[in-house]
Amino acid sequence: MGSSISALLIISVLLTSVIVMFRSNQIGMNLLAEANRNAAEYRSEKLYSAFELSSEITTLSSYNDVDAQGCKPLYTGIMRKGQIAPGDKWDCYWFDGPTASSFDIDYFRNIVSTMNRTSLNQLSFDYYHVGSPVTETNVGPDSNFEDVNDSAGSFSFTTTTTSDLNNKHHLKVWSFADRFNPVGIHRGKYSITLDFGDAVDLSTVQCVDKFRVKNLGQSSFPVESPYFLDNVDVFVQLRPANQPEVMTKLTRSDSNILGNNEWVITLPETISINGTQEPNDVYEPSIFNSSEVLQLSTKLNNYNQESGTLILIWPNGLKTTENFDSLCNN
Repeated sequence: MGSSISALLIISVLLTSVIVMFRSNQIGMNLLAEANRNAAEYRSEKLYSAFELSSEITTLSSYNDVDAQGCKPLYTGIMRKGQIAPGDKWDCYWFDGPTASSFDIDYFRNIVSTMNRTSLNQLSFDYYHVGSPVTETNVGPDSNFEDVNDSAGSFSFTTTTTSDLNNKHHLKVWSFADRFNPVGIHRGKYSITLDFGDAVDLSTVQCVDKFRVKNLGQSSFPVESPYFLDNVDVFVQLRPANQPEVMTKLTRSDSNILGNNEWVITLPETISINGTQEPNDVYEPSIFNSSEVLQLSTKLNNYNQESGTLILIWPNGLKTTENFDSLCNN
């Protein structure tokens, strides 16, 4: 009798062990399958993910300060844009430079012609030496002017005086053919770039207000989910003059009003593209879908207008970077 009970106990223990081992193996297989599935999803998400990181450049208020003649500054290498229209028939810019020096103006323009008009659309550029007044109808002295009809090109002038702190060279953009026409037919948008001496330090006239992240891939991301955002890393690497580089990891902010060393991401419903507001967060609101654009804002502690690099690391490990000359650091 005793031996039978012992045998039954042994058989029961063995069956229990088999069941435990089976269930353990089953759990292990389930965990392995889940891990493999997550790894596959991770690889797939990373494979189909691509981003473009860019900067939103804004100009400092000093960039649009006018001189005594009502003219804005024109700096080497920084494009200026304007528009000649019936109600705004001329633009004026000032710049610095020594006498007897050649400078180039590169231009591009959007020619807008009056309906049924077959003649060319003229744009005029007049150089005014230091001390020469600039008015709506007067021409550049010393025959320093250029009338152009092409949509793009370049021309040169030679300075006849030397500028100083209070007296500048000037360039007027207008249409000589429209100087006595109250309506004006030679009009349209234009851009000009000055090539004269060394380029200006961009940090003195421009700064990065925000960064933009465009989704170029096929994956979508819940960018307004705190769980997701907590796995986004943002670093700023600064390059102070004559000092070692400084790397700072920023902290995510829950508010659009940033504290020191913080960042925040927003997914706007519309976004400005070349001056026009375009739809952005339309399909699946609050989900960062393909072709949509995020805005990334940062604020640094003790920032002194150093140049540097923004580094953005996505939760799937994808990294993208963008260099900058200066941050607005609002």
